[in-house]
Formats: sequence, structure tokens, C-alpha cells
Amino acid sequence: MSSQLLFPGKNIRSTAVIFFLLFVIIILIFLIFFSNNKEQIFQGDYHVSIKQNSHNSSLTDVYLYNDITGPEIFFRTISNVYRDHYHAAEFLGGNLYIIERNGKADNLSDQNWTDELWKYEQTGDGIKLYSAKGIDFRVSSDAKQIVIFSQPNIKKVLETTITLIDLNGRVQKTFESNGLPNMDDSKAITPLFWQGDLFWFTANQGSTITDVFTLNGKDLGITLRSK
Repeated sequence: MSSQLLFPGKNIRSTAVIFFLLFVIIILIFLIFFSNNKEQIFQGDYHVSIKQNSHNSSLTDVYLYNDITGPEIFFRTISNVYRDHYHAAEFLGGNLYIIERNGKADNLSDQNWTDELWKYEQTGDGIKLYSAKGIDFRVSSDAKQIVIFSQPNIKKVLETTITLIDLNGRVQKTFESNGLPNMDDSKAITPLFWQGDLFWFTANQGSTITDVFTLNGKDLGITLRSK
């Protein structure tokens, strides 16, 4: 008589152990694949889409997309996002940069509000990089610097502070628009784009461009390009 017939319980236990080990291996493979895939999803640069959370109007759902991924991919939910801003967020170098507004700016006499620029990595809590009224910003192409435009006196909307910071929020240089060449109280600053180490912006009178400037991210100087 075979040992399998003499000890049927032993054979059943061995089979159960084998199936259990296979199950554990499959789960581990799935978890490793999912973890690696999650890290790869948000590598590179993405366009950002922000939408009001369907359950809580004070929350904003952030989605990312590009020409490769196609459909929008959910990134995270954030509170106090300034959704009405024309350029509220950017995603560069694997990080989300987004403007949050604390308080309400219903009229020019109300000063009890501020804008904040936050950086969110793919995991963990966000980091506040800068705080001021009327923030606009652009992250450099190499994702090492950020130029921020703000309005310290909201009653004088044509006065702009230009601040260059690093990705930890350390201020590298600050300029006032009224100290730039050819600037006067009739002109407003309009941010454009980074091109290598240079950030381009203009001075405008209404819809007319009067001057073109560049801010050099290396020598931290501003140059008047045309007038």
C-alpha cells in the first residue's frame, strides 16, 4: 500500500501549502508592479485640470494628462485651491505647483486674504513655498526655479513684485516693477514663459505691448529687450 494512501492528510497539507505560497507570490508580484507603475505614471511633465469636488465645494480634485497618457488621471484632492485663477497650477519634474487662496477678496477694501503657492509631491503633505496677494507664477523648464508675480497693494493693481525662488521657497531675488526701465503707473506686467535660463515678460498699456524684458535665472538680472 502506498504512503499516499497511508497518510492522505499529509498530501493534502502539502498541496495546501503549495497553493498558499503561490497565492502569496502572486500578491507580491501585483503589489510590486502596482507600486512601480504608480511611480512611473507621474514622471515627466503634465497638463493640469482642476475640478470642484462633487461632494465638497471647498475641495478641488486635481487631474493630470498629456499626449501620451491621453485621458485625465486623478492625482489628489486639495483644499482652498484658487480655481478661478487663469493659471492656477503647473506640473513639472514630478511635482504639482498650485495656488491656494485663504480668505475672500470680494472687494478692494477687503485685505483679509492671501494667496499661497504650494508644492505637492506624489506622496505626503504639501509644502507652502510663498505667500502674497495676487500671485501668478511659472516654474522653470528644468524645474529648479520659480518666478512669482504678486501685487503687494491690491488697490494699485499695476504695481507688481517679481520674486525668484528655489524649489524650497528660498528667495533668490526680488524686483519691483516701478524700478524697471521705462516703467510707469500706466503699465502692467504680463508673465510669459521660460526659455532656458531666461524668463520672458512684457509691460503693457491696455492690450498693447510696450516693452519686453527677460529675467536671467543664473545672474539674477533683468534686461530690457525692446522698447
